[in-house]
Amino acid sequence: MNEAIYFTIAAILLYVAADKILTTVERLRGGHFKNRSMIFFAIIMFLALGTFQILQVFLPKKDVTPVTEETSQTQEIAAPEEVPTEVPRTSTPPRVE
Repeated sequence: MNEAIYFTIAAILLYVAADKILTTVERLRGGHFKNRSMIFFAIIMFLALGTFQILQVFLPKKDVTPVTEETSQTQEIAAPEEVPTEVPRTSTPPRVE
């Protein structure tokens, strides 16, 4: 659950950072880009890939507990219900007399 919060906060910060970078580059250039949305997409994609990779490295790994005899004996697992099987339907062709 915490991962979702971290990634959401990172996405919001990336959006603000990408907008700031694009605005700064446009101001230095002296005008807006023709395909501003495509340039914004490229900036935010580049930042997101790097940031999310860094987050995955630094976030703690989830522990997967192996099933042992002790845990399998203490936990009862309900058997799946049997599904009734239908008798296959056979049809006879109509008789022509």
